[in-house]
Amino acid sequence: MDDTRNVDDRDATPTEASETDHPASIPTFLTREEYELIGDDPDPLPKGFEVIDGGAKEAPIGNESLIESVEAPTVDEPDQTETPDEGGSPTRAVGAFISEGVGAVRAAHAAKKAHASARDRLDRISRTVSEREAELERRRDIARRFDQIVSEGADRRDAADKEASEARDLQAEAQTKIAQLKQDLQEMKDEDAQTERRLRAAVEAAEAKEASSRESSSRLKRRLDDAQRALDKAVTDQESALEAAQRAIESAAARLTTLREEFAEVQRNPSANSAAYSVRSSELELEISDAAEELRGAQDAYPVIAREVEQAVKTAEAMLAEARKPIEAAKRSHSAVTAEADEAQDALETAKGEAAERQRGLREEISIQERELKAQERREAEALEEAGDAQALIDEAIEIHDHPERTEELAREQEEDRALLSEQSTEVEHLAATERAVRERTRSSRLRFMAAIVAILLLIASIVVLGILFG
Repeated sequence: MDDTRNVDDRDATPTEASETDHPASIPTFLTREEYELIGDDPDPLPKGFEVIDGGAKEAPIGNESLIESVEAPTVDEPDQTETPDEGGSPTRAVGAFISEGVGAVRAAHAAKKAHASARDRLDRISRTVSEREAELERRRDIARRFDQIVSEGADRRDAADKEASEARDLQAEAQTKIAQLKQDLQEMKDEDAQTERRLRAAVEAAEAKEASSRESSSRLKRRLDDAQRALDKAVTDQESALEAAQRAIESAAARLTTLREEFAEVQRNPSANSAAYSVRSSELELEISDAAEELRGAQDAYPVIAREVEQAVKTAEAMLAEARKPIEAAKRSHSAVTAEADEAQDALETAKGEAAERQRGLREEISIQERELKAQERREAEALEEAGDAQALIDEAIEIHDHPERTEELAREQEEDRALLSEQSTEVEHLAATERAVRERTRSSRLRFMAAIVAILLLIASIVVLGILFG
């Protein structure tokens, strides 16, 4: 705020500075320099503008004659009833019309631009006055309440410092708890890892024992299956052997019967040839003797075969019974081993779950303490910021109290700015009136000029359209 007036003066354009220094000088929009910014400068200048070459270099005039000076650059409106000079050139008349129209448009634009520029400067001065007024009132209020502000600021600063100290103590406490909890967590992890290794080793041992028991049970089962197959084979062999022995007895008995029947038939019908009869009788006797011997041998062999195959069956049955004996014990043993492995696995899973739960609990406690640490850090930062703000207010109050001359200087600058604001307001009103006057005086010339331009454009457009249609 102290440099507002200087900055505002530096921002002002040279024309505005001239107007500030010489508020009654000729307005910038009436000078040739401003006039030439609008566009091409027709030669000659519109009537009324030739007398203002040099602009602000002319001798200043009073505020009362401002409107009169503005009224100088009038653009004469030709009498509508006047007829052109019969001896005059049409080209010259057209040139005068264009010069008059361009001059009217430029005059209105220059008046508007000068009014807008002055109003912008008025707005800047007004903002400067408002800001400086607020700053001046604030400094005066601080000067009036100096003791109160210093006392309240000191209390506020001390309370903030105490708050920051308490926050630091709580931070240290939280950091200590966090460190201890992290150490406990690490020890817990190590212990749980050791327990898990021990239980996992027990699980692996139980699983190995279960696998061995399963293999042993498989061997016993194979042995039982082998004994069962041996018994089945012994029974089958028994049946086959007895059937074969029985068939041998039956075959021998049938052959003996056949031979005996043939011998009886030979005895009943002796042949005329005694020699042939005698030979056949002898043969039959021998064959009957052999068949009888064969029958006796088959009959004697049957009980021997029966005893042998029976013994084989009994042996197979004994082997099957022997193979069955360890099966039940093996089943019980395998079930016990399987249950042991399941218990070991369950113990491992339970231990892992309990360890995870315990560790999760410690992690949650660590998270709580870390959140508390961050909260206390924020509390300390806010308290330090509060203490800094309080000290800044104290320092500012001391600076204002120790330098009342700056407040007085600010008050003087404010009075000067108010005078400048009033002066600028008057200038804005004059320029607004000037703009209205210029617009009013040049209205008909501008309208005729614009209408002529529109007519020319329409004519050109018509020619182009006709050229397209009939070309």
